[in-house]
Amino acid sequence: MRVAIYSRKSVETDKGDSIKNQIKMCKEYFNLRNDKVSFEVFEDEGFTGANINRPSFKLMMKQLNDFDVVAVYRIDRISRNVLDFLNTFEEFKKYNVKFISITENFDTESPMGKMMLLMLSGFAQMERENIAQRVKDNMRELAKSGKWTGGTIPFGYITQRVEENNKKATYLKLDESRLQLIKEIFGKYIESESMRNVQKWLYFNGIKWSLSTIKNILTSPVYAKVNKNVVEYLKNFGDVFGTCDNIHGILSYNRRPYSNGKHRWNDKSMFFILLVNMKVLLKLIRGLKYN
Repeated sequence: MRVAIYSRKSVETDKGDSIKNQIKMCKEYFNLRNDKVSFEVFEDEGFTGANINRPSFKLMMKQLNDFDVVAVYRIDRISRNVLDFLNTFEEFKKYNVKFISITENFDTESPMGKMMLLMLSGFAQMERENIAQRVKDNMRELAKSGKWTGGTIPFGYITQRVEENNKKATYLKLDESRLQLIKEIFGKYIESESMRNVQKWLYFNGIKWSLSTIKNILTSPVYAKVNKNVVEYLKNFGDVFGTCDNIHGILSYNRRPYSNGKHRWNDKSMFFILLVNMKVLLKLIRGLKYN
């Protein structure tokens, strides 16, 4: 049996669960059960268990093919983070390596070990969902305050980083060099009510865009002046936040949420606007944001 012993301690001491004692106890555990055991020891002294960014640990993980078992004094020697531990355990399974914590009776092939693994998986799932919800809530609050939260930047805009309360915030800023083209795209569509005609006009001017690119511009409220009619119309599709000042446009948030490898076009979590009927919207916003 080939056993990798992993030992870790934030501050090395000669008492209790010191690295030396961890190794000694692991060896005794296996020698009592098997007289044909070879050991390789991996030690990380002075490293926290908050993450798995440790030199000896990473070296051991690269050499999993060489072992039948990975043994530790306690599970938290691997990581104090449940998600990190479960990701590590998945690597063990991938290489058909057994994992044993000698003081906690955590043997993944025993009923008790399987039960503990299921419990850890449940806690990890809860942790993942809590993290996802915190990120989602934070992004929503950033968006409600008019900050750019990422994604494809609307044509005719650039991002600008500014300092706010000792933190960096990102906003959209108009790209003056593309302002005239945006106006002409809207003007051509209002004139003909045909995206195909807009596409032909762009092609004649040396711009080869797909119809979907043109549609994304024409249906984006970021180019519209906010007035009461626009806001009332958009409220039919989602919540609208901010001040109606007849100057600024509207940012859409979660317009195309992404999950399971696909974009979803209808989602209750969308706000500011949803996708709207293009011709109706254009009739409401014939005045562009900057004219």
